[in-house]
Amino acid sequence: MQRYLMAVAATAMVLVLFALAWWAGVIGRAALLASVVLAAGFVVLFYAIFRSGLNLRAGDPSLTTPQIAASLIVILLVLAGAGPDHAVLLLILLVSYLFGVLRIGTRDMLLLSAGVSGAYAAILFGGWPQSVPGGDLRLAILNWAVLTAVLLFYSVMGGYISRLRHQLAENRNELEAALQRIEHLVSHDELTGVLNRRRLMEVLEREHARARRYGTPFSVCMVDLDQFKQINDSYGHATGDDVLRVIARAMAAITRDSDVFGRYGGEEFLIVMSATLPEDVAQGAERIRAGVAELRLPGVPPEYRVTASIGIATHRAGESVDATLERADRALYRAKNAGRNRTEAAPA
Repeated sequence: MQRYLMAVAATAMVLVLFALAWWAGVIGRAALLASVVLAAGFVVLFYAIFRSGLNLRAGDPSLTTPQIAASLIVILLVLAGAGPDHAVLLLILLVSYLFGVLRIGTRDMLLLSAGVSGAYAAILFGGWPQSVPGGDLRLAILNWAVLTAVLLFYSVMGGYISRLRHQLAENRNELEAALQRIEHLVSHDELTGVLNRRRLMEVLEREHARARRYGTPFSVCMVDLDQFKQINDSYGHATGDDVLRVIARAMAAITRDSDVFGRYGGEEFLIVMSATLPEDVAQGAERIRAGVAELRLPGVPPEYRVTASIGIATHRAGESVDATLERADRALYRAKNAGRNRTEAAPA
């Protein structure tokens, strides 16, 4: 619609120029009225097409080529009814061509140019000797040759500029995709695909700031896989990586949408729970622990199970992030020392 409105504005400008040409005696009243009626008809037609959505079936929904062709038909109609001094109006053809420079390729531009060149040749030589001042055939040939050469130049350069525009658009899309990949790598763990330690610390600092400002509590769950080193020693590091990926994705699926989950380091993971009661934190930790214990793992015997020990700590008012993590870590070690595959909470 934006390009359509641009075309309407250009049409209005051209009709004003045709009115000046009639005032100057270059074209007759009949040619002027015909151009107004035909141009208005095309404006209404394209508006109906755009409003109905039929244009969406085309490769170029803005219908650049048909709109250019319609404008060229109007201009050529005026040229056909103009007098021998019509050459000044040939510049108006370039207005239509500029409309398509950034949108259509060289082939379509050349097809339009061939049609215009042929139509103008018919106007010149079909109406000769009245088509040029003094009936000079050489002047008619010159007019046709100059117009044809200029249109060919516009077609080639327009196609080249159009290709550059498409290439720039592709480069921009590739750059945006690369930036998205970089942003993902910066915030996600390369092995497991979950958030990495850097991103987790950013979340913790944000929660810490909210707690200081609004008193909103948050809790952390430190999750460590029990005796995970045995998998690497018994089945190889590749299997260990596969197992770690499966467990990380399973834990990410179990956590609530409001929780933030990521890999803290090695086989250790961290869950940040915002504005959650201690009993709800404990229930969430238990879901994680039970979910890990029930997993079927790739590359190891079916009966093999990996368990997890979890330490919980709820942030205290005035406490630093490191202090909260340290309390969660101590609770995790109590769970390890108490036999593993269990959850322990730090004192509130």
